[in-house]
Amino acid sequence: MQDFAGKVAVITGAASGIGKALTEKCIAEGMHVVMADIEEAVLEKAAAELQATTNNQVLPIVANVAMEAELRKVRDEAVETLGAYTCFSTMLVLAVAAIPGTQLRRTGTGCLASICGA
Repeated sequence: MQDFAGKVAVITGAASGIGKALTEKCIAEGMHVVMADIEEAVLEKAAAELQATTNNQVLPIVANVAMEAELRKVRDEAVETLGAYTCFSTMLVLAVAAIPGTQLRRTGTGCLASICGA
Protein backbone atom coordinates (compact mmCIF):
# COMPACT_ATOMS: atom_id res chain seq x y z
CA MET A 1 0.00 0.00 0.00
CA GLN A 2 1.33 3.44 -0.93
CA ASP A 3 1.97 6.04 1.77
CA PHE A 4 0.39 9.39 0.85
CA ALA A 5 1.12 11.20 4.14
CA GLY A 6 2.53 14.67 3.50
CA LYS A 7 1.96 14.51 -0.25
CA VAL A 8 -0.18 16.99 -2.20
CA ALA A 9 -3.43 16.37 -4.07
CA VAL A 10 -5.07 18.95 -6.35
CA ILE A 11 -8.78 18.27 -6.74
CA THR A 12 -11.23 20.13 -8.95
CA GLY A 13 -14.94 20.18 -8.24
CA ALA A 14 -13.80 19.80 -4.64
CA ALA A 15 -16.54 21.74 -2.87
CA SER A 16 -19.23 19.09 -3.21
CA GLY A 17 -20.14 15.62 -4.42
CA ILE A 18 -17.45 13.26 -5.68
CA GLY A 19 -14.80 15.97 -5.56
CA LYS A 20 -15.46 16.66 -1.89
CA ALA A 21 -15.50 12.94 -1.10
CA LEU A 22 -12.14 12.54 -2.84
CA THR A 23 -10.80 15.52 -0.88
CA GLU A 24 -11.97 13.96 2.38
CA LYS A 25 -10.26 10.68 1.47
CA CYS A 26 -7.00 12.46 0.63
CA ILE A 27 -7.08 14.27 3.98
CA ALA A 28 -7.77 10.96 5.74
CA GLU A 29 -4.67 9.58 4.02
CA GLY A 30 -2.62 12.46 5.46
CA MET A 31 -2.34 14.53 2.29
CA HIS A 32 -2.28 18.30 1.89
CA VAL A 33 -5.06 19.29 -0.51
CA VAL A 34 -5.74 22.02 -3.02
CA MET A 35 -9.49 22.38 -3.46
CA ALA A 36 -10.55 24.02 -6.72
CA ASP A 37 -14.15 24.86 -7.50
CA ILE A 38 -16.15 27.47 -9.39
CA GLU A 39 -18.61 28.03 -6.51
CA GLU A 40 -16.77 30.39 -4.16
CA ALA A 41 -19.13 30.36 -1.15
CA VAL A 42 -19.54 26.58 -1.20
CA LEU A 43 -15.79 26.12 -1.65
CA GLU A 44 -14.87 28.43 1.24
CA LYS A 45 -17.35 26.66 3.55
CA ALA A 46 -16.15 23.17 2.57
CA ALA A 47 -12.48 24.17 2.90
CA ALA A 48 -13.06 25.63 6.38
CA GLU A 49 -14.93 22.52 7.50
CA LEU A 50 -12.21 20.21 6.21
CA GLN A 51 -9.35 22.35 7.55
CA ALA A 52 -10.90 21.96 11.01
CA THR A 53 -10.38 18.19 10.74
CA THR A 54 -6.65 18.19 9.92
CA ASN A 55 -3.29 19.79 10.62
CA ASN A 56 -2.41 19.41 6.94
CA GLN A 57 -2.83 22.33 4.58
CA VAL A 58 -6.12 22.88 2.78
CA LEU A 59 -5.84 25.49 0.02
CA PRO A 60 -9.11 26.61 -1.65
CA ILE A 61 -8.83 28.17 -5.13
CA VAL A 62 -11.83 29.58 -6.98
CA ALA A 63 -11.51 28.58 -10.63
CA ASN A 64 -13.48 27.55 -13.70
CA VAL A 65 -11.32 24.64 -14.82
CA ALA A 66 -13.24 24.35 -18.09
CA MET A 67 -10.99 27.23 -19.15
CA GLU A 68 -7.36 26.27 -19.79
CA ALA A 69 -5.99 29.46 -18.21
CA GLU A 70 -7.95 28.79 -15.01
CA LEU A 71 -6.73 25.19 -14.87
CA ARG A 72 -3.17 26.42 -15.29
CA LYS A 73 -3.81 28.94 -12.47
CA VAL A 74 -4.82 26.10 -10.16
CA ARG A 75 -1.75 24.09 -11.08
CA ASP A 76 0.58 27.06 -10.67
CA GLU A 77 -0.87 28.15 -7.30
CA ALA A 78 -0.66 24.58 -6.04
CA VAL A 79 3.01 24.30 -6.96
CA GLU A 80 3.85 27.79 -5.68
CA THR A 81 2.12 27.27 -2.33
CA LEU A 82 2.65 23.58 -1.57
CA GLY A 83 5.40 22.45 -3.92
CA ALA A 84 5.12 19.65 -6.45
CA TYR A 85 1.87 17.74 -6.33
CA THR A 86 1.45 13.98 -6.27
CA CYS A 87 -1.97 13.77 -7.89
CA PHE A 88 -4.15 16.18 -9.88
CA SER A 89 -7.72 14.94 -10.23
CA THR A 90 -10.36 16.61 -12.33
CA MET A 91 -13.81 15.88 -13.61
CA LEU A 92 -12.95 17.47 -16.96
CA VAL A 93 -10.83 15.09 -19.01
CA LEU A 94 -10.80 17.36 -22.06
CA ALA A 95 -9.57 20.35 -20.09
CA VAL A 96 -6.76 18.33 -18.56
CA ALA A 97 -5.77 16.76 -21.86
CA ALA A 98 -5.41 20.24 -23.37
CA ILE A 99 -2.34 21.04 -21.25
CA PRO A 100 0.80 20.11 -23.22
CA GLY A 101 3.27 17.89 -21.41
CA THR A 102 0.80 16.24 -19.04
CA GLN A 103 0.18 12.54 -18.74
CA LEU A 104 -3.47 11.61 -18.64
CA ARG A 105 -4.57 8.41 -16.94
CA ARG A 106 -8.17 7.27 -16.64
CA THR A 107 -9.18 5.91 -13.28
CA GLY A 108 -12.22 3.68 -13.12
CA THR A 109 -15.15 4.49 -15.35
CA GLY A 110 -16.72 7.76 -16.38
CA CYS A 111 -14.73 10.95 -16.80
CA LEU A 112 -12.58 11.07 -13.67
CA ALA A 113 -8.95 11.50 -14.68
CA SER A 114 -5.70 11.95 -12.84
CA ILE A 115 -2.38 13.50 -13.70
CA CYS A 116 0.21 12.09 -11.36
CA GLY A 117 3.81 12.93 -10.70
CA ALA A 118 3.86 16.52 -12.01
